[in-house]
Amino acid sequence: RKYKAILSLIVVFTIFFLSFYLSKRDARELERYGKKIKGVIYEKAWTKRGTRIRCYFFIGLTEYKTGDQVYLPQSKKLFVGDSADIIYSSRNPKINKIVKEN
Repeated sequence: RKYKAILSLIVVFTIFFLSFYLSKRDARELERYGKKIKGVIYEKAWTKRGTRIRCYFFIGLTEYKTGDQVYLPQSKKLFVGDSADIIYSSRNPKINKIVKEN
């Protein structure tokens, strides 16, 4: 029993640490290698936390999409097809973030 409790604590601590580390890693990646580009909103949905917006953008001929990003109610004036500013990592464009809605 004692070993199960200790093992459970280790697993919980490890999961917490990894999730914290990965979020900080992406932020550092964008600080170091981030480039700004225009994207287009292709999906907008409402959740309990706010408005979820997804965008796509092109680097060369390759299309990339942003993940789920939730915004506050000021996003009510945005619609599918509007443009938004996106920061992406030049090393790994899959690491990206919507920084400003136009």
